[in-house]
Amino acid sequence: MVAMASGAAACVGMRHNNGTRLPPSPFSEISPGRQRAFERELRERRVTTGIFQKYDTDRSGKLEPEQLKSLLTDLSNRPPSELELSYILKLCDDQKPNGAIDLSELQHAIQAWKSYVVQRDELQAALDK
Repeated sequence: MVAMASGAAACVGMRHNNGTRLPPSPFSEISPGRQRAFERELRERRVTTGIFQKYDTDRSGKLEPEQLKSLLTDLSNRPPSELELSYILKLCDDQKPNGAIDLSELQHAIQAWKSYVVQRDELQAALDK
């Protein structure tokens, strides 16, 4: 009888106020590690979207070379040369080749620029010795 009462309580707990059953949560069968990874990805996408919106000043849905140059300057406190800007565009404008950086390409462009700047600075420091 106790088992039947707890089973009934479980069924009642799964019912909505109007008596219909609630569908299972899409997260109920996901491991905590996967859920944390999913949430981290969502946060990163929000940050990337915010950066994109800040620099897409004409709301064209892409970062034109001058807008990209402004972003890269803010990331490294030094404007990229025309050659460096061209390099990042050629390297990262790969999903929708259009001479600009789209939202889907932005994270790659940021990572490529940060990596390039570190290597550039290390090379310059070695040359200055």
